[in-house]
Amino acid sequence: MHSPSLAYQKGDLVTIKQSSMVCMLAGGIRRFITINKPTNGIFLSYSANSEEDRHMFDYLKQSTPITRACKVAIGNDICFVDAKSFFFHIKDRR
Repeated sequence: MHSPSLAYQKGDLVTIKQSSMVCMLAGGIRRFITINKPTNGIFLSYSANSEEDRHMFDYLKQSTPITRACKVAIGNDICFVDAKSFFFHIKDRR
């Protein structure tokens, strides 16, 4: 099995499975939703790049079913999704 850093890299297009739980951040407010249909997003990271992200990754791992959180952009929103919720990915290697 590949290590997470080799499986997805920043900028990869990922599809999130239907019925996956997602934690969306908007204006400092976190909101949990369930994806109704497969949804495309841009993979951003497996780990925290800031103190705020580190807090979110720790919170999700300890307090939610999202144990392997990944940061993903869906449209204009930043979301955290469990890595097992990705359906497939397309690498964007320019």
